[in-house]
Amino acid sequence: MTRFIETSPDAFPVLVSELFERSGKLIIEAPSYKDASLLNSALGIFRFRTVLFAPQYLMIERGETDHDAHTAFSKMASSEADVIITTPLSSRMLLPDMTGSDTPEFRTNLSYRISDTVSILSSMGYQRTAVVRDPGEYSVRGDIIDIGTFITGKGVRLEFFDEELEKIHLFWTSTQRNWKKLDSISIPPLLFSNRLRSDWKSILEKKAAGLSMKQILESEELIACGSVPKWEIYPLIAGDKNVSGMFKGTKIRWEKIRAEVTFDNDFKILDNERRKRASEGHFLPFEMKEYFTGSPEFDIEVSSLFSVAENIEKYQVTHKKVPDNLKDNPLIILNKLTDNNETAVLFTKPDETEFFSDLCDKAGVDFIQLNNLPAQNPQGTIIIIEKNPWFQT
Repeated sequence: MTRFIETSPDAFPVLVSELFERSGKLIIEAPSYKDASLLNSALGIFRFRTVLFAPQYLMIERGETDHDAHTAFSKMASSEADVIITTPLSSRMLLPDMTGSDTPEFRTNLSYRISDTVSILSSMGYQRTAVVRDPGEYSVRGDIIDIGTFITGKGVRLEFFDEELEKIHLFWTSTQRNWKKLDSISIPPLLFSNRLRSDWKSILEKKAAGLSMKQILESEELIACGSVPKWEIYPLIAGDKNVSGMFKGTKIRWEKIRAEVTFDNDFKILDNERRKRASEGHFLPFEMKEYFTGSPEFDIEVSSLFSVAENIEKYQVTHKKVPDNLKDNPLIILNKLTDNNETAVLFTKPDETEFFSDLCDKAGVDFIQLNNLPAQNPQGTIIIIEKNPWFQT
């Protein structure tokens, strides 16, 4: 049964902190890309490990987004994130499985041929280079294969002895020095195929023998006959699960405005982008509607607009901006809060923590660590004080 919480938009980051303490990992659908970005920045103050998975990662065949998309997927797949922030569009996309049967796994003390490993990497879209510096690259130096992964600043080093995989290391791509020894590693296929994108026409024409380029652009016969794996052609929408189905966590919809309206608008923008690029001759042979799920089921809905719903929980937080004439000395406000028996929650930068901590001591106000906030203080309303509000209405 869905839980309904009514609060102001400004209070949402504070509520997220409390929900995280109770529920663990969270998947939050923000009403728009702008709101998702603001929330991502605000949660950074709370030291949350967040992944913003929003339409900026979803522009089809945009080469400059490869690294960002892979990094986001890698963080989600490896459980590096506490909170995943999506939009109505990105939360409904059918995504490729980076940990499924198509992901080869390498283990030490097992037999592998170097030539077979190179073929696997090439078939997954990895590009061969002399030295691995960036994600999506691989190099071969004698009995050593280096692979550029989407673990920030690191790659995977496979060291063979004859046809046996003797050692696996993570290494620093900046210095090329080994960092950590592993017993096994999975190498995901690239979400975008650099190999296809570089000269896609000639490659596709060879693969799709008997099909004209017009047929390729206007149909899905290339996929249906198995000439090209779906993930090569449909970056980021080649799977059968959405974000909440793939990455487990408590599902929250934060609704300042009707999310369905935002989804429709974003959908039109992305579909127009698809049509525009298809008219330019790019390979986009699909209709967008086939690669989105319906409205997801949410565990919790948070809104400031509830009018008809049962069992609505009230989460009251007042958001106050420090007046310009008090920015350098908010002690007066803290003293007023003490007089009113209220609790202050201070949003501060790391280098301002000591400054505000001293102020709280002088005012007799407890200094609350941001990663351990109470949901509602029984003594009164939580007051958020910050030099610059994170949320601009």
